[in-house]
Amino acid sequence: MADSLVTLSNPRGNLVFRETAATATIEQNIFNKTAPTVFAVKVDATANTNEDVYLALYEETAANGANITVGTTHPITVIRCRAGKTIEVLMPYGLGISNSKYLHAAVKTSAGTAGNTSPSGTVAITILGE
Repeated sequence: MADSLVTLSNPRGNLVFRETAATATIEQNIFNKTAPTVFAVKVDATANTNEDVYLALYEETAANGANITVGTTHPITVIRCRAGKTIEVLMPYGLGISNSKYLHAAVKTSAGTAGNTSPSGTVAITILGE
């Protein structure tokens, strides 16, 4: 598992978060700041051909995501990616995270709130924001 946070000069998002082996375990404090805005999300499941995967985005007041339980806590949005495919979702006006809250993410094999099973294959995520 490897993740990184890169600062870019871009008019629509200067932070890029990457995780090359995302799972149903919470990725904590995505942009290392409260109240970020998400402008684009990419889910690459080309190495995961067994099942569809779902990227769940959460907002939470704890930087470590301590109050989030994948499978119980309601995500603010869920993005589906078909097995063996890649999807890119653009949010031109941005998905704003509430004041004093951090952005967190998890990749699982079931839609909506329920489910906390990690994908059987490798799934990479990229999130662009500010």
